[in-house]
Order: sequence, then C-alpha cells, then structure tokens
Amino acid sequence: MKFSRSTTLSPVIISAIFTLLLSACSSSSNGTNDGTQMPADQSSSEMMQQSESSVPTDTGSSSMPSSSEAAMQQSESAVVPKQKYQDGTFSAVGTYQSPAGMEEVNVSLTLKNGIVSSATMQGSATNPKSMKFQSLFSQGFQQEVVGKSIDSLSLDVVNGSSLTPMGFMDALAKIKVEAAA
Repeated sequence: MKFSRSTTLSPVIISAIFTLLLSACSSSSNGTNDGTQMPADQSSSEMMQQSESSVPTDTGSSSMPSSSEAAMQQSESAVVPKQKYQDGTFSAVGTYQSPAGMEEVNVSLTLKNGIVSSATMQGSATNPKSMKFQSLFSQGFQQEVVGKSIDSLSLDVVNGSSLTPMGFMDALAKIKVEAAA
C-alpha cells in the first residue's frame, strides 16, 4: 500500500500497525532490522502514547469517516462477535502446568443472559504448594467473576495465584463452547 504525504491515517489504524510492529520486534529479541534495541524501561503503552501524540489528526469539518476508518470499524466489529449463551449451570475441567506437573481444576459457572450469577471451583492438586495456590485462588476468584459477562472474564493473578487462573481460563473456554446458544 502506498500513501502520499497528504494521506492521513486513522489513529486506530496506526495503533494496529504499531502493535503488529511491536509484536514483531519483541518476537525477534526486541531488535529491529538495523540492529538497534527498543528501550527496556519503556513499556509498549508508553511508546504507543508517544506515537499517537505525534500522529496528525484530521482537522477537516467532515463528519463522515474516511474509507480507511470505516474499514477498520467494520473489521473491529467482525473481530469481536456478540456471542449468545444459554442460561444454566455449566461445568468443565481446566488444566494447567505447574512446577509439580499438570494440575486440574473443576469449574462450574451459572449463567443468566451471558452474566455469571454464581461460580465454584474445586482444585484437585496433591502437591502442597499447588494445593495452597488453588486454595488462595478459590478464596478470591468469585469476586472477579460473579456479576460479570462471561465474555469479559480474563484472570491472570488472583490472591497471589498466577498458575491456577490458567486452569480456570482453560475451563472457561470449554464452558463457553458448551453454553453457546
């Protein structure tokens, strides 16, 4: 794609391009083609804010989005579909890798209009450390889950437990498939 100097790009498009470039750079040891390194102390969100602040914005009076903005809006809506879920209680076993080996958690979610109305989790670890972290997760995950849309759930660390949420997310993916209307 070739752009003339007078072509302005939507900040959304520039954001998407920047994210792709950043991903490519980080997957190749944070190096670029000219051998330079990205600053280690600068987060990607800081770099994104800097790049967006240097992007010229359209100051025209037209209220119609450009064709590139319209295409980006259309592709964004295609990327995030609105999923419908059946009401009811759904259960699944999620697995994750811990230092002690593969672990399992049994997760049960009750859904009403795509919203989690109740949630339970039962760990099955036998290693003392795994049991401790599954217990910590079990004590705190409900406040992160109940009352929220099933599609908005994304747990990474709960009550200091960083691996058990992976098992929860694995079970959640299975529940979404089972509960899909």
